[in-house]
Amino acid sequence: MKRAPRSRQRHDLYAKYHDYDSEISDLLGECGDQQAYPQSFHPRQLLDSEAEDDRQGWFTFFALGMFRSMGRTIDGQHRSFVEEAQRQGWWTDISKAGAKHAPEAWLKWLQDVAAPDRNHISYLPWHRRIVDLHLLTCYLPDYVMAFQRLPFLVAQKGAIRLGDALAPSASHDWARLGLEGGPLRQSLGIGVNWMIRESLRHGLWTGLDAERMRPYAWAASGRLRNLLAPFAVSGLGDQADMDASGAIYQMVKIHLKDRATFNGDFDLPLQISATQGSALSAHLEAAHYLIQTIDMPDEELAE
Repeated sequence: MKRAPRSRQRHDLYAKYHDYDSEISDLLGECGDQQAYPQSFHPRQLLDSEAEDDRQGWFTFFALGMFRSMGRTIDGQHRSFVEEAQRQGWWTDISKAGAKHAPEAWLKWLQDVAAPDRNHISYLPWHRRIVDLHLLTCYLPDYVMAFQRLPFLVAQKGAIRLGDALAPSASHDWARLGLEGGPLRQSLGIGVNWMIRESLRHGLWTGLDAERMRPYAWAASGRLRNLLAPFAVSGLGDQADMDASGAIYQMVKIHLKDRATFNGDFDLPLQISATQGSALSAHLEAAHYLIQTIDMPDEELAE
Protein backbone atom coordinates (compact mmCIF):
# COMPACT_ATOMS: atom_id res chain seq x y z
CA MET A 1 0.00 0.00 0.00
CA LYS A 2 1.30 3.46 -0.93
CA ARG A 3 1.41 6.32 1.49
CA ALA A 4 -0.18 9.62 0.61
CA PRO A 5 1.61 11.58 -2.15
CA ARG A 6 4.54 13.62 -0.96
CA SER A 7 2.68 16.94 -1.18
CA ARG A 8 -0.19 15.58 0.92
CA GLN A 9 2.13 13.91 3.39
CA ARG A 10 4.16 17.09 3.74
CA HIS A 11 0.94 18.99 4.43
CA ASP A 12 -0.12 16.48 7.08
CA LEU A 13 3.27 16.49 8.76
CA TYR A 14 3.45 20.25 8.73
CA ALA A 15 -0.05 20.52 10.16
CA LYS A 16 1.14 18.58 13.19
CA TYR A 17 3.63 21.35 13.83
CA HIS A 18 2.00 24.42 12.31
CA ASP A 19 -1.29 23.90 14.13
CA TYR A 20 0.39 22.76 17.32
CA ASP A 21 -1.91 22.37 20.29
CA SER A 22 -1.90 24.62 23.32
CA GLU A 23 0.52 22.40 25.22
CA ILE A 24 3.22 22.69 22.55
CA SER A 25 2.47 26.39 22.11
CA ASP A 26 2.99 26.94 25.82
CA LEU A 27 6.20 24.93 25.75
CA LEU A 28 7.48 26.98 22.83
CA GLY A 29 6.73 30.16 24.74
CA GLU A 30 8.50 28.80 27.79
CA CYS A 31 11.55 27.74 25.82
CA GLY A 32 11.65 30.86 23.69
CA ASP A 33 10.98 33.42 26.43
CA GLN A 34 11.22 32.15 29.99
CA GLN A 35 14.45 30.29 29.32
CA ALA A 36 15.95 33.15 27.33
CA TYR A 37 15.21 36.28 29.33
CA PRO A 38 15.95 37.38 32.89
CA GLN A 39 12.89 38.32 34.91
CA SER A 40 13.72 42.01 34.63
CA PHE A 41 13.72 42.07 30.82
CA HIS A 42 11.56 41.21 27.81
CA PRO A 43 11.88 42.52 24.22
CA ARG A 44 8.34 43.90 24.34
CA GLN A 45 9.55 46.62 26.70
CA LEU A 46 11.68 47.98 23.83
CA LEU A 47 8.68 48.76 21.62
CA ASP A 48 8.99 52.29 20.25
CA SER A 49 11.95 53.05 22.54
CA GLU A 50 15.35 54.48 21.73
CA ALA A 51 18.55 53.56 23.55
CA GLU A 52 18.31 56.50 25.93
CA ASP A 53 14.71 55.55 26.83
CA ASP A 54 15.76 52.12 28.12
CA ARG A 55 19.53 51.86 28.00
CA GLN A 56 19.72 48.82 30.27
CA GLY A 57 17.02 47.02 28.28
CA TRP A 58 18.76 47.54 24.94
CA PHE A 59 22.14 46.65 26.47
CA THR A 60 20.68 43.41 27.81
CA PHE A 61 19.09 42.54 24.46
CA PHE A 62 22.34 43.05 22.55
CA ALA A 63 24.36 41.24 25.24
CA LEU A 64 22.07 38.21 25.06
CA GLY A 65 22.59 38.24 21.30
CA MET A 66 26.37 38.37 21.75
CA PHE A 67 26.32 35.42 24.13
CA ARG A 68 24.60 33.31 21.46
CA SER A 69 27.73 33.40 19.36
CA MET A 70 29.63 31.47 22.03
CA GLY A 71 28.61 27.95 21.04
CA ARG A 72 28.08 24.91 23.28
CA THR A 73 25.79 26.88 25.56
CA ILE A 74 22.07 27.03 26.23
CA ASP A 75 19.70 29.94 26.74
CA GLY A 76 19.33 29.38 30.46
CA GLN A 77 23.06 29.91 31.03
CA HIS A 78 23.00 33.34 29.38
CA ARG A 79 19.95 34.31 31.40
CA SER A 80 21.51 33.12 34.66
CA PHE A 81 24.70 35.10 34.04
CA VAL A 82 22.75 38.31 33.46
CA GLU A 83 20.63 37.71 36.57
CA GLU A 84 23.75 37.11 38.67
CA ALA A 85 25.39 40.26 37.28
CA GLN A 86 22.26 42.24 38.10
CA ARG A 87 22.27 40.93 41.68
CA GLN A 88 25.87 42.05 42.06
CA GLY A 89 25.00 45.50 40.77
CA TRP A 90 27.62 46.04 38.10
CA TRP A 91 25.33 45.07 35.18
CA THR A 92 23.22 48.15 35.77
CA ASP A 93 26.30 50.31 36.24
CA ILE A 94 28.04 49.34 33.00
CA SER A 95 24.85 49.41 30.93
CA LYS A 96 23.55 52.79 32.02
CA ALA A 97 26.67 54.89 32.35
CA GLY A 98 28.49 54.04 29.11
CA ALA A 99 32.03 52.74 28.95
CA LYS A 100 33.67 56.03 27.96
CA HIS A 101 32.29 57.86 30.97
CA ALA A 102 32.34 55.26 33.75
CA PRO A 103 35.60 53.31 33.90
CA GLU A 104 35.02 52.69 37.58
CA ALA A 105 32.03 50.45 36.76
CA TRP A 106 34.21 48.21 34.62
CA LEU A 107 36.95 48.18 37.24
CA LYS A 108 34.40 47.09 39.84
CA TRP A 109 33.43 44.16 37.62
CA LEU A 110 37.03 43.07 37.06
CA GLN A 111 37.91 43.41 40.75
CA ASP A 112 34.92 41.29 41.68
CA VAL A 113 35.97 38.53 39.29
CA ALA A 114 39.57 38.69 40.52
CA ALA A 115 38.72 38.73 44.24
CA PRO A 116 41.46 36.85 46.16
CA ASP A 117 38.97 34.95 48.32
CA ARG A 118 37.49 33.16 45.31
CA ASN A 119 38.27 29.49 44.78
CA HIS A 120 36.18 29.26 41.60
CA ILE A 121 35.10 31.78 38.96
CA SER A 122 31.55 31.09 37.87
CA TYR A 123 30.52 32.00 34.31
CA LEU A 124 34.13 32.51 33.23
CA PRO A 125 33.36 32.31 29.46
CA TRP A 126 30.79 35.08 29.91
CA HIS A 127 33.17 37.25 31.92
CA ARG A 128 35.64 36.92 29.05
CA ARG A 129 33.19 38.79 26.81
CA ILE A 130 34.17 42.04 28.52
CA VAL A 131 35.70 43.43 25.30
CA ASP A 132 32.47 42.82 23.37
CA LEU A 133 30.35 44.43 26.08
CA HIS A 134 32.75 47.37 26.36
CA LEU A 135 32.44 47.98 22.62
CA LEU A 136 28.67 47.78 22.92
CA THR A 137 28.36 50.36 25.70
CA CYS A 138 30.69 52.82 24.00
CA TYR A 139 28.28 53.32 21.08
CA LEU A 140 25.02 51.75 22.25
CA PRO A 141 22.66 54.47 20.91
CA ASP A 142 24.27 54.23 17.46
CA TYR A 143 24.02 50.42 17.40
CA VAL A 144 20.39 50.57 18.50
CA MET A 145 19.50 53.07 15.77
CA ALA A 146 21.27 50.97 13.13
CA PHE A 147 19.45 47.83 14.30
CA GLN A 148 16.05 49.52 14.38
CA ARG A 149 16.55 50.88 10.86
CA LEU A 150 17.58 47.59 9.24
CA PRO A 151 14.17 47.29 7.48
CA PHE A 152 14.68 50.76 6.00
CA LEU A 153 18.07 49.66 4.69
CA VAL A 154 16.55 46.50 3.16
CA ALA A 155 13.84 48.60 1.50
CA GLN A 156 16.52 50.82 -0.03
CA LYS A 157 18.96 48.14 -1.18
CA GLY A 158 16.78 45.06 -1.67
CA ALA A 159 19.23 42.87 0.25
CA ILE A 160 21.93 43.60 2.78
CA ARG A 161 24.89 41.99 4.49
CA LEU A 162 24.25 42.20 8.20
CA GLY A 163 27.94 42.37 9.01
CA ASP A 164 28.32 45.52 6.91
CA ALA A 165 25.18 47.10 8.37
CA LEU A 166 26.44 46.55 11.92
CA ALA A 167 29.66 48.51 11.43
CA PRO A 168 28.29 52.08 11.68
CA SER A 169 31.57 53.96 11.34
CA ALA A 170 32.61 52.01 8.24
CA SER A 171 29.19 51.89 6.58
CA HIS A 172 28.32 54.45 3.92
CA ASP A 173 24.67 53.57 4.53
CA TRP A 174 24.73 55.22 7.96
CA ALA A 175 27.09 58.09 7.15
CA ARG A 176 24.36 60.68 6.62
CA LEU A 177 22.91 59.82 10.03
CA GLY A 178 26.28 60.40 11.66
CA LEU A 179 26.33 56.98 13.33
CA GLU A 180 29.56 55.80 14.93
CA GLY A 181 30.73 52.49 16.31
CA GLY A 182 33.18 49.69 15.66
CA PRO A 183 32.11 46.52 13.82
CA LEU A 184 29.84 44.15 15.74
CA ARG A 185 30.11 41.26 13.28
CA GLN A 186 32.59 39.30 15.39
CA SER A 187 30.96 40.20 18.69
CA LEU A 188 27.37 39.42 17.68
CA GLY A 189 27.82 36.66 15.11
CA ILE A 190 24.62 34.68 14.61
CA GLY A 191 23.30 36.35 17.73
CA VAL A 192 22.02 39.12 15.44
CA ASN A 193 19.78 36.57 13.68
CA TRP A 194 18.39 35.64 17.08
CA MET A 195 17.79 39.33 17.86
CA ILE A 196 15.97 39.78 14.56
CA ARG A 197 13.85 36.69 15.17
CA GLU A 198 12.90 37.83 18.64
CA SER A 199 12.14 41.34 17.39
CA LEU A 200 9.75 39.82 14.85
CA ARG A 201 8.18 37.43 17.34
CA HIS A 202 7.46 40.24 19.80
CA GLY A 203 6.35 42.96 17.42
CA LEU A 204 9.31 45.36 17.40
CA TRP A 205 8.82 45.38 13.64
CA THR A 206 5.41 45.01 12.01
CA GLY A 207 3.83 45.21 8.55
CA LEU A 208 6.22 45.70 5.64
CA ASP A 209 9.16 46.16 8.00
CA ALA A 210 8.55 42.70 9.44
CA GLU A 211 8.22 41.14 5.97
CA ARG A 212 11.52 42.66 4.88
CA MET A 213 13.33 41.17 7.88
CA ARG A 214 12.05 37.60 7.52
CA PRO A 215 15.07 36.35 5.55
CA TYR A 216 17.42 37.49 8.32
CA ALA A 217 15.76 35.68 11.25
CA TRP A 218 17.40 32.25 10.80
CA ALA A 219 20.57 31.52 12.78
CA ALA A 220 22.99 29.13 11.09
CA SER A 221 23.93 27.43 14.35
CA GLY A 222 25.94 24.22 14.31
CA ARG A 223 22.87 22.26 15.38
CA LEU A 224 20.73 23.65 12.58
CA ARG A 225 23.47 23.18 9.99
CA ASN A 226 23.72 19.54 11.04
CA LEU A 227 19.96 19.19 10.71
CA LEU A 228 20.07 20.60 7.18
CA ALA A 229 23.32 18.92 6.11
CA PRO A 230 21.67 16.14 4.03
CA PHE A 231 20.18 18.75 1.71
CA ALA A 232 23.35 20.65 0.78
CA VAL A 233 21.65 24.02 1.14
CA SER A 234 23.38 26.42 -1.24
CA GLY A 235 25.06 29.28 0.61
CA LEU A 236 24.80 27.68 4.07
CA GLY A 237 28.50 26.89 4.43
CA ASP A 238 30.13 25.14 7.36
CA GLN A 239 30.49 28.12 9.70
CA ALA A 240 28.10 30.05 11.93
CA ASP A 241 27.64 32.94 9.50
CA MET A 242 25.03 35.63 10.18
CA ASP A 243 24.67 36.19 6.42
CA ALA A 244 23.76 32.52 5.78
CA SER A 245 20.28 33.22 7.17
CA GLY A 246 18.83 33.92 3.73
CA ALA A 247 19.93 30.54 2.41
CA ILE A 248 17.99 28.77 5.17
CA TYR A 249 14.92 30.92 4.62
CA GLN A 250 14.92 30.34 0.87
CA MET A 251 15.10 26.57 1.33
CA VAL A 252 12.19 26.60 3.77
CA LYS A 253 10.21 29.04 1.61
CA ILE A 254 10.60 26.92 -1.54
CA HIS A 255 9.05 23.92 0.18
CA LEU A 256 6.58 25.51 2.61
CA LYS A 257 5.70 28.69 0.72
CA ASP A 258 3.33 30.88 2.78
CA ARG A 259 3.98 28.74 5.86
CA ALA A 260 7.71 29.41 5.77
CA THR A 261 7.66 31.54 8.93
CA PHE A 262 6.62 28.54 11.04
CA ASN A 263 3.64 30.39 12.42
CA GLY A 264 5.76 33.43 13.27
CA ASP A 265 8.36 31.48 15.25
CA PHE A 266 10.84 31.30 12.35
CA ASP A 267 13.79 29.05 13.24
CA LEU A 268 12.83 28.59 16.90
CA PRO A 269 11.13 25.18 16.52
CA LEU A 270 13.89 23.91 14.25
CA GLN A 271 16.60 25.05 16.66
CA ILE A 272 14.78 23.25 19.47
CA SER A 273 14.16 20.17 17.36
CA ALA A 274 17.88 20.04 16.53
CA THR A 275 18.90 20.27 20.20
CA GLN A 276 19.46 16.84 21.65
CA GLY A 277 18.13 16.45 25.14
CA SER A 278 15.64 19.31 24.87
CA ALA A 279 12.43 18.52 26.71
CA LEU A 280 10.54 20.14 23.89
CA SER A 281 12.32 18.43 21.01
CA ALA A 282 10.16 15.31 21.28
CA HIS A 283 7.05 17.42 20.79
CA LEU A 284 8.50 18.74 17.53
CA GLU A 285 9.37 15.33 16.06
CA ALA A 286 7.03 16.04 13.15
CA ALA A 287 8.97 19.17 12.22
CA HIS A 288 12.25 17.23 12.35
CA TYR A 289 10.78 14.45 10.18
CA LEU A 290 9.45 17.03 7.76
CA ILE A 291 12.94 18.39 7.19
CA GLN A 292 14.28 14.86 6.69
CA THR A 293 11.68 14.06 4.01
CA ILE A 294 11.35 17.46 2.38
CA ASP A 295 13.17 16.45 -0.81
CA MET A 296 12.46 12.73 -0.79
CA PRO A 297 10.96 11.46 -4.08
CA ASP A 298 7.41 10.14 -3.90
CA GLU A 299 8.50 6.60 -4.73
CA GLU A 300 10.75 6.54 -1.66
CA LEU A 301 7.74 7.33 0.50
CA ALA A 302 5.94 4.23 -0.74
CA GLU A 303 5.76 1.17 1.42
